[in-house]
Amino acid sequence: RPAALLARCARLVSSDMTTPLDSVCPLACPDTCSLSVTVADGRITAVDGSRRNPLTDGFICAKVRRYPQRVYSPLRVATPLRRIGAK
Repeated sequence: RPAALLARCARLVSSDMTTPLDSVCPLACPDTCSLSVTVADGRITAVDGSRRNPLTDGFICAKVRRYPQRVYSPLRVATPLRRIGAK
């Protein structure tokens, strides 16, 4: 799960510092973009493209750039949903 990978990166960092971490995009596209994930106070604050990958040269798609909003959104479904009633 992509959001879980980025959240796990956030837990690796001490809660009293801002740290950029190197990562890779978890989506299944052929680019395999390199990411620079900024973590502050144990939470992901920004996801940017890393220039370490010469193919993407710092570019990342809008879906990945918005991961912090997706991970920490109050609208995020955090438990499995179950249908009640007829389909």
